[in-house]
Amino acid sequence: MKHKSEILRIKIEDQGGVRVFYLKLNKKYRVGHDISNDLTVYGEHVPQKHVLFEGNGRYFTLNVDDFMDGRISNEKSSLNIQDLIDYDLLKKKGKFFKIPVRPGKKGWVEIGQTRLEFNFNGRLDPSDDSIHYWNFYHRFLKGFTSDIPYKLAILLFIALGTLWSVKVYNAKPMPKKEFSLEK
Repeated sequence: MKHKSEILRIKIEDQGGVRVFYLKLNKKYRVGHDISNDLTVYGEHVPQKHVLFEGNGRYFTLNVDDFMDGRISNEKSSLNIQDLIDYDLLKKKGKFFKIPVRPGKKGWVEIGQTRLEFNFNGRLDPSDDSIHYWNFYHRFLKGFTSDIPYKLAILLFIALGTLWSVKVYNAKPMPKKEFSLEK
């Protein structure tokens, strides 16, 4: 039997459909334009790389900016993230505001056209096959196996170009024809 672990459940809704990710307490969840992020998000104010959720050992920290819209709630109340920013109720580090997400809190954040719903229930007993943690290997494997026909066509063009350049490099020059002036 697996041990119980504290995880953050992140449900992502975008044009690609609905996906669910589970984040451990010692991990970070990155979003932005860069493909090395856990989630690639495009938008007008979206940065290249941004750590959205950051595990701190006992709880998570949600790092938000002015361009993000959202709501965070617990059993008793629900607060709009923009109101928390407007009334200076959040700690600010750099240009991002930090919201602690402790067990029992849930909410949602919109970044561009992507909506992320999160729920931190504290201890959760994951089943053996249902939870797949997001990591670099999974991201690399997904990127490696997507668009296979396109990647094969590019690989074919590279191979043909290499063969052609080797043939041209090793080709013997044509002998120069000497013209005789006597004729």
